[in-house]
Amino acid sequence: MTMTKSITENFSRLKTQEVPHDLFGKIMVKIAAKQRRRALWSFVFSGVVFLVTLGSVVPVVADVHASMTQSGTYQFISLMFSNFSQVASSWQDFLFSLLESLPIFGIAIFLAVMAFLLTSLRFISRDFKILFYRHY
Repeated sequence: MTMTKSITENFSRLKTQEVPHDLFGKIMVKIAAKQRRRALWSFVFSGVVFLVTLGSVVPVVADVHASMTQSGTYQFISLMFSNFSQVASSWQDFLFSLLESLPIFGIAIFLAVMAFLLTSLRFISRDFKILFYRHY
């Protein structure tokens, strides 16, 4: 009991301090500054990723086009439009032949590049709102 009594006495001697009236505002300004700094770094990084992936779209599309030409995919597609009755009569064989001739690796690379491009564009637009939209 004496320990509890001494703790109570020690706490009763403490002076209470007033919280500054503008403490909340200062905290919110610091949070907003930190959020803007993070958004700036993210904006710059996303912009670089966007430019790199935008530059790689043309070579990837050219590679997919060359692969489709080399594998004969375009010939299968043109056969589908020029002689549809024959394609319809043996559509399963035609579909498997078309799938075999597709350059899957090139298409996968193209889809990955497009995913990076669209994701970086999403982050750019999010960070643009944070950086350049005035919050009142």
